[in-house]
Amino acid sequence: MGTLPRFATKSSRLNIGGVRHSVSHQLIEETVWVREHGDEPVVVHVGKNGPREFARHRLSTPGRPQILDEHYLPRPEGAIARMPRPMCEQEETFLGFSEGARWWLAAPAPVPDVWSYDFVETRTHDGKQVRILAMTDEYTRECLAIRAGR
Repeated sequence: MGTLPRFATKSSRLNIGGVRHSVSHQLIEETVWVREHGDEPVVVHVGKNGPREFARHRLSTPGRPQILDEHYLPRPEGAIARMPRPMCEQEETFLGFSEGARWWLAAPAPVPDVWSYDFVETRTHDGKQVRILAMTDEYTRECLAIRAGR
């Protein structure tokens, strides 16, 4: 089936050879098997209907995660409505103070700025080396900057 069984985390990721790989959101907290096909790690889940291939990734190195957008549910449009529910008597008392207390608990936390950056090296058609620094916002997955140099 594969090398060793792995456990997909709540963030639908697993670690293969020190590299984070995404798996389908359907496999959260499920045991999966990882096998190699050429230079691709292949993620297989054994369910009621037998084994099923769920993902193929490019081989990578630590620090270069292989995260595929199609493994995650689409993000909802607009703001998410949050209604706080008291978990204890003290929280219920706090929520009873005012509408401001309710808003304070329901307000979304700010999204932290988490950026990734990496150097990519290549050569031009005439053999000269070019280094490219790519910087990406981890939350939006947008490229923030690309700088090339020799």
